[in-house]
Amino acid sequence: MRKPALVMVPLLAACATHTPEPEPTPAFRDAIYQFSEQLPGTDRMVAGTVRLLGNMAIIDAQPGPCRNLPARNERSSAYQCDDVLLVADMTTPTLKVTYQTTKTVRETKSTCVRYETNASGLRVCLESKSEYVERQVPISGTLRLRADSH
Repeated sequence: MRKPALVMVPLLAACATHTPEPEPTPAFRDAIYQFSEQLPGTDRMVAGTVRLLGNMAIIDAQPGPCRNLPARNERSSAYQCDDVLLVADMTTPTLKVTYQTTKTVRETKSTCVRYETNASGLRVCLESKSEYVERQVPISGTLRLRADSH
């Protein structure tokens, strides 16, 4: 009975130390995709093309010009097109291109300009003024790509 247990221990140890092979990344064929999106909550558009060449993507877009940024990994390409960051992710079975930018939000800010202490000893606002303030809000999403027929 003891011999089979001894044989099983090295076998179990071998199984426990085995690391699975990484999944192969999908290969994309050379292709051109087009996109045209209105950025949510703005009147701005981002439009252009993504050209796949081997394991890299070349993005040309408006607003532009676009400049290539250092890649996050060997299966992605990033471009700064004016104030819009476009990232092509080729680590999944289908090409995914995301965008990140900001939009300006105008809000009303109310400030008290005159206070008074009431009979209960509480400080209350008697007069206030309103002003508009602008702040930048991040927006992001995924572009809808269409295969170019040319």
